[in-house]
Amino acid sequence: MLALQEKPKPITLRWYQQDAVDSVFRIWNEDEEASPLIVIPTGGGKSLTLAEICRRFIAAYPGKRILSIVHVRELVGQNYMSFRKTAPDISAGIFSASLGRKDSNALVTFGTVQSVVRALERFRNVGLILIDEAHLVPHTDDGQYRAVIKGIREMNPDCKVVGCTATPWRMNSGNLCEPHGDAPALFTEVAFELSVLQLLREGYLCPAVAKPTKVYMSTDGVKKKGGEFSETDLDKKLNNDKLNGEIVADIVPQIADRRSVLVFAVSVDHAERLRDHFRRYGISAEAVSGETPPATRDNYLQRFKRGQIKVLTNCAVLTTGFDAPETDCVIFCRPTNSPGLYLQMAGRGLRIAEGKSDCLMLDYAGNVVRHGLVDMVKGVFKRGKRQKEPDASDELKLCVACGTFLSRETKVCHACGQEVVSNGMIQDRESKLFKQQTAGKIATQREELQEFSVEYMQYFKHQSKQSGTPMLKLRYTVHGEPFPIDEFLLFDHKTEDGAPAWPAKKARTMWRRLTTQGKPPLTVDEAIGRIMELRKPAKLWARKDGSFWRVEGFAF
Repeated sequence: MLALQEKPKPITLRWYQQDAVDSVFRIWNEDEEASPLIVIPTGGGKSLTLAEICRRFIAAYPGKRILSIVHVRELVGQNYMSFRKTAPDISAGIFSASLGRKDSNALVTFGTVQSVVRALERFRNVGLILIDEAHLVPHTDDGQYRAVIKGIREMNPDCKVVGCTATPWRMNSGNLCEPHGDAPALFTEVAFELSVLQLLREGYLCPAVAKPTKVYMSTDGVKKKGGEFSETDLDKKLNNDKLNGEIVADIVPQIADRRSVLVFAVSVDHAERLRDHFRRYGISAEAVSGETPPATRDNYLQRFKRGQIKVLTNCAVLTTGFDAPETDCVIFCRPTNSPGLYLQMAGRGLRIAEGKSDCLMLDYAGNVVRHGLVDMVKGVFKRGKRQKEPDASDELKLCVACGTFLSRETKVCHACGQEVVSNGMIQDRESKLFKQQTAGKIATQREELQEFSVEYMQYFKHQSKQSGTPMLKLRYTVHGEPFPIDEFLLFDHKTEDGAPAWPAKKARTMWRRLTTQGKPPLTVDEAIGRIMELRKPAKLWARKDGSFWRVEGFAF
């Protein structure tokens, strides 16, 4: 059980957490009715970011209360403790039946959506609803999250909403900031977004490394529902003693020097069978699922965090809300077509911890092949369109010396040090999925993100040759690179009904990063007229994307 009554000393936010908070309040200064979304990768400290938003809101809107809702009790405890660190003098409570507490009179209440939705009358005068794991909120006007928002806004129409997530899309409906069919978007725009790569570069996430695997879980013939693999079909095809035994036999020698190993399985029975195979090798292992009694689950999780359980298998319960920084090995035995689920699983191992140099990731499920390296995953941004079958063919290549998956721009293999030749490109999906390995370089190494000193910055009005859409071209001349690095802001990009499209919203977010005040422009012409508001970055971080550079972040 979490020590919920503990009140630690306040802490200092990281620069990007502070920037995210500032961006939210800046958007509210521009539009009081806006519902911003914050995008920070798993392990980047979303809880502290939300806690600081709470503290700032209480100061800015006296008398208004805050309700922070999540779907699992573990996140309730984490977010509560983060707030106590940030604002120990502001009253806070917990409203969660699973935690045995129903506090509803504090200025800030942290609760599970399942408990809150049954007691909305106890949350009058709520001025702000915070939603962690915001990708769980559907576009359609149904579900418990939507019921809470609707119910509280009926009592207080001015109630604000802020979301936070590592994956700003839903597989069945796309971008969280875009409408889906006739359903409007809940979140108006992204206030702040940070890449996995930049957190790796700055040491806020640990690098992920991988070794070749000799066994592959084929999904041939597995049916899909809403684009995702049928869990029933996965279990029937992949959960058998022969395959389970072969996988565990391949895992055991590779985790000899690992402390805490987290395994994702396709079903409860699958998790338990994998656990039993590990035990046959004398390895301490347990399995957790939604069927595990809460007290037993808490016991297993705490023992895992203390290193008393080496292998913890699970089915669908540790993808979110599970914070165990000591986890130094993640094993995928659960195929998924969802880029969000893939990133959530991988993120369990990316947190930094004392004595932890990296996280080993073994992918028996082919998820790396489907989605690519964790810092290059493409989300589901097409509104109203079903995502095509995921395939990262064009983004990956194999090191022919050691079989490691690498990004296509990599010239020297990080695993074995060999130069990667051109014939290392993966030729077809079959060779990727059924060769001697399916796991590889799960996350691009930090060295592949390059830091440049910006010498000067230029601005141009540019026009797309294909669509004719005007753009603002930002050109950075940087030290050590013979050619400039360009970035394009598409303020004029509209949807069919004339509303700002996703590229325009991204342009607004970038404008805020490059300025300190003022509402972002609505058109390129307006941006040109206000060009003197932009700040020249002192540094920028970029990575090669084919023959071009892609900007990942700035420092001023």
